[in-house]
Amino acid sequence: MAKHRCRNVIIMLLVMTGVTGVAVWWSMTPEAMDVDARGAYTLGLRVPMPPMIRLIDWVYGADCPLVKLGLLPRTFWQWLVPLDEKSVKARARSMTGGLEDFGELLDMETFRTVLTNIDQKAGLIGRIQWWMRMPQMLAAHLRITQILKDHPEVLNQTIEKPIFITGYARSGSTWLQHILTQTYGNAVRYVPFWESLSGGIEPDPQQPGMIMKTARQILHDMQLFPSIFAMHEVHDLNQPEEETGWTALAFQGGLLSTVEHENSQLDFLSVQPSSAHRRYRLLKVMMQIKQWQEGPQRRWVLKSPEHLLGVNELADTFPDAKVISIDRDNVAVYKSLLLLVHTARSMSSPYVNIEMTKAATDVQICAQHRGLDAIPTTGLDYLSLNHHDVVGKPIETLRQVAELAGLEWNATMQSQAEAAVHAGNLNKKRMGGKIAYQIEAFGLTEDKIRERLRNCKRTLNHEDPLMAKAEKLMVLDDASCFKVNSSIVPGK
Repeated sequence: MAKHRCRNVIIMLLVMTGVTGVAVWWSMTPEAMDVDARGAYTLGLRVPMPPMIRLIDWVYGADCPLVKLGLLPRTFWQWLVPLDEKSVKARARSMTGGLEDFGELLDMETFRTVLTNIDQKAGLIGRIQWWMRMPQMLAAHLRITQILKDHPEVLNQTIEKPIFITGYARSGSTWLQHILTQTYGNAVRYVPFWESLSGGIEPDPQQPGMIMKTARQILHDMQLFPSIFAMHEVHDLNQPEEETGWTALAFQGGLLSTVEHENSQLDFLSVQPSSAHRRYRLLKVMMQIKQWQEGPQRRWVLKSPEHLLGVNELADTFPDAKVISIDRDNVAVYKSLLLLVHTARSMSSPYVNIEMTKAATDVQICAQHRGLDAIPTTGLDYLSLNHHDVVGKPIETLRQVAELAGLEWNATMQSQAEAAVHAGNLNKKRMGGKIAYQIEAFGLTEDKIRERLRNCKRTLNHEDPLMAKAEKLMVLDDASCFKVNSSIVPGK
């Protein structure tokens, strides 16, 4: 009898363990993406994610009964996952082995604004993400400052004729960057995905590996949100990536505006010339550090839509740069960026304000319009391309890029380019089908998008269109109510 009871207990434990394992596996498996009759992925208000994350967002949100009863106030989560300035700085210092000087490349006031905004608005998942990320960003500043103190000769490094690929979101810039870097291999220097995070600079050289560990975790976390993978293909730690993870250390860039802010003050700040000046100053120093560390020079190839937000500042910082810009139908661009902003913000907040998402998209698209218009006036060597040619005529496009940049182009290079295009096409097939955007869910139609775009007033005056929009925009949130005008006005 005792043996039977023991066997039954063991069987019960095994069954419970199995059921628990299946439940955990199911809870962390992302929901399926919607697919239309043509087989295209459809992106709209619903952002597929694991059921566990959706449950956590609900528990954290205002609709949860425990929250309504005051049993789970926001102050509890702020205590559990602290994002106050003092604790973030303390953890950054600890990561670097006790460094204290954050240096002049960090705008401390803007950092405080960003940190406060995240602390007040991020959901629990977002709080955890930034609890891990924010100290690393500050730690990068501590380490950069120390490197420059120990080796001032770093600033003597010459960044020769860097290649900048820029264009609207989903205009084909990622495709061009990938086939270009694969064609030229070690002759060019790009920013790989793992290195794009916090500049790829180890907080403490005595304990290497932190950046790569973080990159693996972020890549895993991204896979929990298949919409992001559909819009921005990341499948390898070493694949070419945008350098916006470097310029994000300025806390005044398009990346943070896209993924976290939901704050119009910061959205407008990201497109101001002063912000671009700070981003490029930081970017050049980081490129100089990398070049000093690695030895022989290679041609830098950088890629980001963010470069359209400050083409004059780019020209001031890199006067011999070679710029490749890509244009695309503005309505298609607007749809892509709108859903990218909505999806990215949904990853860290359970409640995304649709109107603020549209306003942020307006700001970015208008600034990018002006950037494309202004490139010919900068004095830089440039090549203007169209999305259809970049995607439909990749070999001819690469030949034109090589001619502009002064890169070698012959039968061997063309053969390597053809192999790169073939590999890229195979990868696109593995990634899945086309994307359809449910803009109606945002109260938009293509005609309404065109109307919003007409308000951009495509001129070379950087401030006027933005300020005209800002004068009409009142922002109301839990922390502040302020009016944005020609100056940045703190919340009162």
